[in-house]
Amino acid sequence: MYTQYVNHILKIFLPYFSKSIGFCKVTNDQYDSDSDNKDPIYQSIIKELNGKYYQKAESLCKEYLKLFSEDYSVRCVLAYIYRCLNNYEQAYLYLKEAIKLKPKEPIAYFIYGDIFFWQSEYDKAIDNLNISLEYKVKSIINLHIILGNCFFRKFHYDNALKNYSIALENILDKLLNINDKDSLILCYYGEILKNLGKYGEAVTYFTKANSIDPENIHNLNKRSIAYFVLQEYDKALLDVDKVVQFDSSNNLAHYNKGLIYYSIGNIENAIAFFKKCVELDFNDNLSKIQLYYMKYLQDSSEDLKHDIITEIDQILDDKSMSLIGYKIYIDLSIMDSKEYFIKFELFLLRNNDDISIFSLFQTKKYSNFWTNYLSFLKWNDDDLTELGIVDPFSKFLYKRIGVYFISNFINLNNEFHQFQVNDTTSLSGQILSSEGEAFSFNLPELCIHWQHYVIWKINVKKILSKDCSIKFIIKRVNMQDEHVLKFEDVSKLEGLGWIEYSFKISVIQMSISMQPSVVVNGLNMQVDYIRFIYGESRKDKQIYFPKMGHLLPIHKICPNVPEAFKDKYFPWKEMENLLTLKDIIDNL
Repeated sequence: MYTQYVNHILKIFLPYFSKSIGFCKVTNDQYDSDSDNKDPIYQSIIKELNGKYYQKAESLCKEYLKLFSEDYSVRCVLAYIYRCLNNYEQAYLYLKEAIKLKPKEPIAYFIYGDIFFWQSEYDKAIDNLNISLEYKVKSIINLHIILGNCFFRKFHYDNALKNYSIALENILDKLLNINDKDSLILCYYGEILKNLGKYGEAVTYFTKANSIDPENIHNLNKRSIAYFVLQEYDKALLDVDKVVQFDSSNNLAHYNKGLIYYSIGNIENAIAFFKKCVELDFNDNLSKIQLYYMKYLQDSSEDLKHDIITEIDQILDDKSMSLIGYKIYIDLSIMDSKEYFIKFELFLLRNNDDISIFSLFQTKKYSNFWTNYLSFLKWNDDDLTELGIVDPFSKFLYKRIGVYFISNFINLNNEFHQFQVNDTTSLSGQILSSEGEAFSFNLPELCIHWQHYVIWKINVKKILSKDCSIKFIIKRVNMQDEHVLKFEDVSKLEGLGWIEYSFKISVIQMSISMQPSVVVNGLNMQVDYIRFIYGESRKDKQIYFPKMGHLLPIHKICPNVPEAFKDKYFPWKEMENLLTLKDIIDNL
């Protein structure tokens, strides 16, 4: 679902940065060496490479190696030359020699990763680029863009988005230090924060951008979405009203107004704005589905029920629309429950890894639905109170999806009630939040079927000490798995907001009891749930950003590049040469 957003991120205006404030353009291959190596041959190599005279530079490198046969740097430069000449076999030869000389230097792995990317060997590229990161490569912006491209080509859009966001954050941090009065920079900084789930911080930057450029409708729409997720509906409505004043045909603004009015219970206004969306774009199927739903909420006649199900079945053409369609079927009870359960089971089989879809079905009004669903699955008689599971929604997620909420655990342990807080982003509505330096807990024994990965949904809010750590423990019969994160690992998680952190465990047998535990030291952290998944779907996703906002699918919240910004973007072609001479020299 992130394809359009990833394309959108890839086209963000890096040339604008370099033109407007002198920031070094990522694809610039010119480099003035200030290296400590003043050898005349070495300086000549750099000069020839700046002119892209690769054959001359190749000859000089080989001449240099005759004098300095154990030199790591020039072997990496030679590998870069052969990479530019598309002679990958020779590049690999010199990279192997370089790594043999200095196995913990990062740049050779960076070059390896870049070459593997262009040979479409994305797994090898990802492995080498991650090794380069582990050994502290300096050129992290370009490296994360290449990593993002690898994941993009593997259709792992969440990891692609994460890497593009890291690259952009690093770029924007530098730019904000130089020019924090540019509304375009501030707007996109806010957008990155929004996509990381930091909606409150995002609003701050959207507001700064708005004070500089109050007629920027792109920025107003983005801030409205952030306010909507934060449930600050009055502020969200003010922003979309301004957008409509500036551009009465802005489809996204009308859609947002429809959602806002629906959320505050004004169905009549919601209908008017979803209808406006369809008038502006007859192919806007998402708005059509919302419109049908609003009409039924206004007039719940039996005839209208059948009309709605007929219309919706014709346009359920993607995951988000299917999800909203299923929600409407539940709300309106417009099909036989057994038929619905069968359809929903098929939907879950296709989307088993994404539990955020249940955010639309978590309120108390769906209790009867989950009770009936458990009966359909013949699970109603299962007593899970010894695990603290007392409601049908939590029971379904535990037995069907392998999710165990921390709120279930707190039901069993009065001593942890003081750490329980409400959180609207949690499917259970409540989380464990510790503000102290140290805490630990042992969950009850959980019976889990075939599992490959353990996943914890956590929020590392603040590191309090460099001696901080998080220890995840899984106790099983005659064995114990431990996964420990020290300061260096935890610092990568601090401030990301809610993430799912996963690690692999060995598969022992089809069904086994296990007792998960967590020990935290030196940081403020929140915990929502633990879950277990089967298969390799998390192989490349140790850190995963849970999806939010299923009522705002990606083609709505990330439309095509706004007309006013088109000169601030650059074509895909400029992404092709992301390993530069500067990257090589800076890391030698």
